[in-house]
Amino acid sequence: MFASHVLNVLKEWRTEAIETYFYGFKAHIQVTNKGLITSYVISPSSYHDIEVTEDLIAQNPHPVTLGDKGYISQTLKQKLQETYSVSLWTPLRSNSKQPGLPKVIQIWMRQKRKRIETIFSVLVEQFLITSIRANSLTGFETSLEAILMAHTLWITGAVEL
Repeated sequence: MFASHVLNVLKEWRTEAIETYFYGFKAHIQVTNKGLITSYVISPSSYHDIEVTEDLIAQNPHPVTLGDKGYISQTLKQKLQETYSVSLWTPLRSNSKQPGLPKVIQIWMRQKRKRIETIFSVLVEQFLITSIRANSLTGFETSLEAILMAHTLWITGAVEL
């Protein structure tokens, strides 16, 4: 059901006291206005957001896509527009010399970003997405898919928390 794409190389480190491996990762998630997760990419925590944006957008291109400040890149915006006809909107950095968006658009973007941050909070606090315990990459991906499916069922009203 979910268009998934887990990057093959995850950053790995080892604790010295215990022979245990941990994977550091970041989730890049695309959602609808209603909060449904339509696509995601898992990347090593060392990757910059810009490096995986095209993988995320390619799964489900939407004409207007919002991103946070981690996705600011004129080159990326041009490439997404030319390749996928996607307009990537990001807030400007406080020290940016580019002209800003109209105030009404900035307010609208903040409201949408708040919705996205709420979705991440629910995934962390209610669905415990940061507490996945898996012995393999396949186990990790299976657990992640199950959490995202449960989130979808909850958002659509099929189940209650």
